[in-house]
Amino acid sequence: VTYLFLGSSIGNLDGLQFMREFEEHMTMSDRLLIGFDMQPGTHPGALKTVSDVVAAYNDSSGVTAQFSMNGLKNALQSAGLDLDLAKFQHDAIYSDGKVDISCLCLEDAICSKEGSVVASFKKGDSIHVETCRKYSLQEIDAMASAAGLLRTRIWGLEERFLVVEFLPDCFGKLQKQTQSVLTNLSANHSLHDPPKTGRTKP
Repeated sequence: VTYLFLGSSIGNLDGLQFMREFEEHMTMSDRLLIGFDMQPGTHPGALKTVSDVVAAYNDSSGVTAQFSMNGLKNALQSAGLDLDLAKFQHDAIYSDGKVDISCLCLEDAICSKEGSVVASFKKGDSIHVETCRKYSLQEIDAMASAAGLLRTRIWGLEERFLVVEFLPDCFGKLQKQTQSVLTNLSANHSLHDPPKTGRTKP
């Protein structure tokens, strides 16, 4: 079976936990292909720069801003909350290999529900929307190793996005399966062992 998780959405998740959960369900003949957004400046010759990342999340047409503000609007509606979104604006900051997206408060604002105040915001406060992590090849390999996977092929190393193929670490997987079998056998043996009794001399 070939599992595909493309589009670099892994950057919005706990990448290690995601890969571990996949590995647990993979057989030794399966493979997993994941799309990663490449961290700028981590591979010689790669096209992506920090300016590219900043521009992507602060695009001149305002598409990303509309996306994050619309997400906040829908969340408020779902929770039955009232908040003046005109007092907030999209904010995206790139640092340490990740983009933190939030809605920044421009002036004091009150969030209410059915007339009751549930939260208040001061100018400069922010509501976190999402974190988008960018990966270096070294970070990808470290996550794969910790998840019990081996990187076997990679595409796009000189571009802006990576597609990486992983296979289960067969030796590690076999070790875990063997240990599990031994543990179960040991537990079953302890349960069914007859109680030891001393022999009485005639």
